[in-house]
Amino acid sequence: MLRELRLGAVVRHAQEVAIRAEREGWSFTRYLHDLVEMELLERLSRRMQRRLKESGLPIGKTLTPPGDYALARACAPAAAHAL
Repeated sequence: MLRELRLGAVVRHAQEVAIRAEREGWSFTRYLHDLVEMELLERLSRRMQRRLKESGLPIGKTLTPPGDYALARACAPAAAHAL
C-alpha cells in the first residue's frame, strides 16, 4: 500500500526506525513523524539533484571565485538566501 502511495522512503526505513523507536520508547506519533520526515528529506534531495542535472550547470561551479567572499559579505542575508 505504501508503494502505491509512492512513499518509498517509508518502506525502506520503517523497520530500522521501528527498532530504534522501540529501543528508545518513542510514541507512535514520534515514530510516524520520523518516517515522514525521512520521506520528505529524500524527496527534497532527489528534487535538488534532478534540478541541478536539468540546469546543465558545471558541477562545483560557484558564483564567486575561490576565496573571494566580498560579494557574499556585502549581500544582505535575506537576499543571499533568496538566491
